[in-house]
Amino acid sequence: SEGKWTGFVFSPDGQRLVTTHSVPDSKHLSLRLWSMPDGLPLSSSMPVADSESGLPYTVIFSDGGRFLVFWGSTSIEVRNGHNGLPLASPVHYGPAGQLLRWRFTHDGQRMLTWLDTNFTVWDLATGRKIGETPSQEGRINDLVIADDDRTALTVSNVGYARVWNLETLQLLAEPALQQRAAPVSSLSPDGRALALGTDSGELYR
Repeated sequence: SEGKWTGFVFSPDGQRLVTTHSVPDSKHLSLRLWSMPDGLPLSSSMPVADSESGLPYTVIFSDGGRFLVFWGSTSIEVRNGHNGLPLASPVHYGPAGQLLRWRFTHDGQRMLTWLDTNFTVWDLATGRKIGETPSQEGRINDLVIADDDRTALTVSNVGYARVWNLETLQLLAEPALQQRAAPVSSLSPDGRALALGTDSGELYR
């Protein structure tokens, strides 16, 4: 029998539900997919790697619902959003007990995750890591992806805004105008302009 329910997540279209639950006589979790129109299971219960009970974890659908992403205490795993089957082996990402933050690209093909001073890009179709940016001064507070999915803006807790090329994962320009804390900023939809608010109250483009 299935153990205690630990989480529920709907797909973006509301047609599927993923449930997570504890496993009797085990420290780990299992997940299962269900069809919402009729309440029938779409998959059997499947064990989730790196999902020790009591440690934080996250389960999300990609924006289009095609992929299901699970990350536990130290690794991340991408699964098929329709049957829950893993697309690749789990990938280790960092210390136990710390949760990643994430953004999906607008085309639904990639996911960007960050934990500290750099971010990682994942190919959702294969579940594999594409690469990661070099570490920079300061922890990333927020990340915004341009509408064309070619550039991304990161804002750090030491007051820098940085714009990155998402194909090369390199800086497009060295950061300037350091502020006392994470600045208010915005990236234009085409990724070609950055608006940056400063401590003095001036706005730069």
